[in-house]
Amino acid sequence: MALRMLRFGPIERRPRGWRFGTLGFSDHVIARLVESGRAEIVGDRVLAASMSEDA
Repeated sequence: MALRMLRFGPIERRPRGWRFGTLGFSDHVIARLVESGRAEIVGDRVLAASMSEDA
């Protein structure tokens, strides 16, 4: 579900975890998205990883 939310906008870091509007995501969920290469953390936001990779 978190990956689908990234299509609409970033997930933001809040004091009690990661939030997209009223939906909350644990650190574990965000870590799995980043480790799999589907998302990247930029500052206090999680963004969908860019589809084009520079080689």
